[in-house]
Amino acid sequence: MLIYEYFEDFNKGLINKKTKKNDLRKILKSNYLEFPKEEFYNKRDSFRSIGIMVMYDDNDYLQSIEINTIPLYLSFKNFNLFTFYEEIVKELRNKKIDFVTESEGIHLEKKNINIYLPEMNYDENKDQVSNELCKVVSFNFELQKLNGSISFERLSSHHIPSKVTYENSNISVDNGPAIRMNYDHEKYFSCHGKSRKTLKYLEKQKQLVQNGKVMDAIQNDEDDIIGKTITTYSRAIKEMKDYARNLSPSDFIIK
Repeated sequence: MLIYEYFEDFNKGLINKKTKKNDLRKILKSNYLEFPKEEFYNKRDSFRSIGIMVMYDDNDYLQSIEINTIPLYLSFKNFNLFTFYEEIVKELRNKKIDFVTESEGIHLEKKNINIYLPEMNYDENKDQVSNELCKVVSFNFELQKLNGSISFERLSSHHIPSKVTYENSNISVDNGPAIRMNYDHEKYFSCHGKSRKTLKYLEKQKQLVQNGKVMDAIQNDEDDIIGKTITTYSRAIKEMKDYARNLSPSDFIIK
């Protein structure tokens, strides 16, 4: 899961017009394809796996960033823009944010933030949209013309206990207890990796789960998380444990 947020404050997010190419690559931590400058395009990076296309100026500073529909959340003034045309327009009007509707999308901040909705069927003569339930396809931020910034966070679904402890049981991966966690944190936990120590820990967890002691296994993972991270996951863990208590331990047992 990828979460982005656009701030009108230049210094609040990690990504802004002063971000250089190599720094952005470190922030995004994803494979990319590099494209040289062409007649009609500046230098570009395509981070296809996370749905981002970036354009740089001649000095390798970030010029614009296009965010596609792979992310699930892009916040602007505490509102998720990855939604339907109808919802976006309603929220923009409620917040008294000026916008312009054109043939393929909505434009904000003097057209320097572009929301692409190619299926909204806009009639320019009537100034009407016939498909208000069309969904956003992508965003483009002309950061060199904006004084804002963008934050980026990659979250993963961290299963507690690990899904390998009940794989092929009646509990599917989608229904197993889990929390959203920073992608970079998972590597620090005892259940992550393929070392002998990790395999030993997972075998211990699996024995607990297969003996009906799911909450004991959850407690072990909780202690491990609390002991190894500064970030507070306490609220997410509490909600996950409340959910897990409503599941039958027998459903975790592999037949």
